[in-house]
Amino acid sequence: MPYAHPDAAANWSAPKPVQLPDVRRKLLAWHDSPAAVQRHALLFQGRASALVPLTHGPHEGAHIMGTQEIERLTRARLYFVDEAMTAVVNRKAARPRPVPLTAARVPSPYGFLVFASPVGSYPSKHALGAGARSRHVPYVAVSWGLWDGTWAPTSGITPHPKLAEQGFNEGWKSFTGGFVTPTEPDEPQRYWFTAYTPSIGADGRSILTWDTEAVVSLGHVFDGGAQPQTGHVFVRATIAAWDLLTQEKVSNQPIVDIETIERKPVKSRQDARKGIEDGGDVLVVSATKRRRRPPRQRSGSGAGRSYTHRRWYDEHDRQHCMNPHRHREVVEGGGQCHHELITIPEHWRGDASLPVREKVIVLDGADGAEDAEDAGS
Repeated sequence: MPYAHPDAAANWSAPKPVQLPDVRRKLLAWHDSPAAVQRHALLFQGRASALVPLTHGPHEGAHIMGTQEIERLTRARLYFVDEAMTAVVNRKAARPRPVPLTAARVPSPYGFLVFASPVGSYPSKHALGAGARSRHVPYVAVSWGLWDGTWAPTSGITPHPKLAEQGFNEGWKSFTGGFVTPTEPDEPQRYWFTAYTPSIGADGRSILTWDTEAVVSLGHVFDGGAQPQTGHVFVRATIAAWDLLTQEKVSNQPIVDIETIERKPVKSRQDARKGIEDGGDVLVVSATKRRRRPPRQRSGSGAGRSYTHRRWYDEHDRQHCMNPHRHREVVEGGGQCHHELITIPEHWRGDASLPVREKVIVLDGADGAEDAEDAGS
């Protein structure tokens, strides 16, 4: 039975992007095995899962968990985030995300994403000997999918009496407290996240295995950044990757380039016969090589922005107004303007011939913060 272990991290190296369809097939085979059901049941009994179906018995709940993950993986778009962009993801995840999560920032309804390097970790329960304090299990991959809080596609499962007392036939128990029930029509869409960590398989090799899970609703605001050794760090890293993947949809500020590695047709047909609905193409995410658009020009002089010094700006996030022509009108009228968060890469402003002024660290994430700094140049 595979388990999260720090020794697996020492031997872990990310698969090549072209290998992701085969990684998915191996995960599907594992989740469809009796051993996987037994493992989940043991995790339930040991209260090691963040969210579990509130069924009459642990094996029934384990079957629901595995079946739903199989459904997510068979529909998942495949992504690989390279080393440089994983570093951007980690930096972005450490910063607050003060705007609500919207559907525009979800790159696909279902996805499976592998990072070239870890995005956070947690202390291992297996590392109890000498030097254990410095040994951690890293998060290296994540799957996600639309989630309505039901037990579908599984049916005929007996609910726990505690759930029946609440008037529900389906529901989940959160070990952080309370019940999670099926989504009501007027509630925002929810997404399930499964974190994967390096594990040790039966043959002693390092493989991926389900480690923990989380659910996030559209509209959620992440006031603080991710802490590098807490369970929610993989969620923040995934949302950061979503933001980078969808940034060009909500602004004209490209931040990533995407290369598509196409699955061979014969392999896609083999996948389809195994119930995999996704075509198997892999999207490789890297830092964009396209030039960032020049700074906005001010009206009046007709000559655009005039700089007297050159300044360096660190990478930062900025709230981008989706309706800039009516921003002031909406705000002054007491309304709430729709903003999306975008990431501005590190860059220079001002001609190379100008004297250099100390670098600027942008603290205000509002749209136009850089322009305010430049106004007094």
